[in-house]
Formats: sequence, C-alpha cells, structure tokens
Amino acid sequence: MLSKEKSIEYAEKYYEDIYLYCYSHLACNKEDAEDVTQDVFLCFQERVDDLSDFNIRSWLYNVARIKIYEFLRRSDIESEYKSLDDESERFDESLVFNDAYFDVSDEVIEKCKADIINSLSEKDRRIYDEVFINKKQYVQVAQEVGLSENAVRARVCRLRNKAKRKATLLLLCVALFLTNFIF
Repeated sequence: MLSKEKSIEYAEKYYEDIYLYCYSHLACNKEDAEDVTQDVFLCFQERVDDLSDFNIRSWLYNVARIKIYEFLRRSDIESEYKSLDDESERFDESLVFNDAYFDVSDEVIEKCKADIINSLSEKDRRIYDEVFINKKQYVQVAQEVGLSENAVRARVCRLRNKAKRKATLLLLCVALFLTNFIF
C-alpha cells in the first residue's frame, strides 16, 4: 500500500513521462494525450491502496498502453458512426471548395515536397524513403537504421506531422494569395 505522500510524489515524478508516451502514440495530438494521461492517473488514484512501492513506473506505462488502446478503439468506433451520419446529411453547396479558385500546379506541389524532404536529416530521409517509398515494415527499417521499432514509429509520426504542417502552411499561403487576388 502506498502512502498519500508517496502517491503524490510518483504522480509528479512520472506525469510528464506518461504524457509524452501518450502523445507519441496518439499521432502527436496534444488534447488526446492529455485526456488519456488524465485517465491513467485517475486509475492510479483509484488503485493506489492496492499498489506497492515496487515498479510503479512500469505499472503506469502498462496502464497508459491499455488506455491508449481503449481510446483508439473508441475513436475508430466513433469515426465509423460519424461517417455514417455524414453520408445521410445533405451537402451544403456553399461549403464546397471550388478547385477553380484554388489551382495549385503540380510544379508547386513537387517543389514543396522537395523542400520538406530536403529539410530532413540524413537518418530521417532514409526512414522516409524506406517507409513511404519502399513500403517496408517498421521492424525492417529499425534493423537497417539501428533504432528500435518504437523510435522508428515516433520518427514517422513526427515526419507526418512536419509534412502536414508545411503542407497546411502552403495551402494557407496560396489561399491568402488567391483571396487577395480575387477580392
């Protein structure tokens, strides 16, 4: 049985680690990671009387892994229901984005893609090529580049988010340019 003071000490000591673990496994989504981390520590508080002082860190990571899995399973189920609801709703024509006003050439897209790839480190570029171009499994890539499978997964997650941020920035710049040009 853990004392109240000891449980608070463990919560303060491991909260950030558990949050980062959740963050890296939830596609780097801050809000989802915060929610799951809170669930982990709520479970910790509920079970604190049953726990000993031995391997609290391992126990917290195991609970985090389970909570992440539950969250992802719940999210998949919810997204299926949302997609069914979306199909039944009438589409508002005023919300349709007209491609004629947002014409981005293939050259611009290729230049942005090249900029993103060129901004990567040597190891990240190799991981990008192996995962996205050669379609290799994370285990294979991990062995080839000398990292753990989880490290490769985390890097791929960061690569995706970096590409999304840069692509979003590009689209915003083009949209602002076209908005100023049209109006």
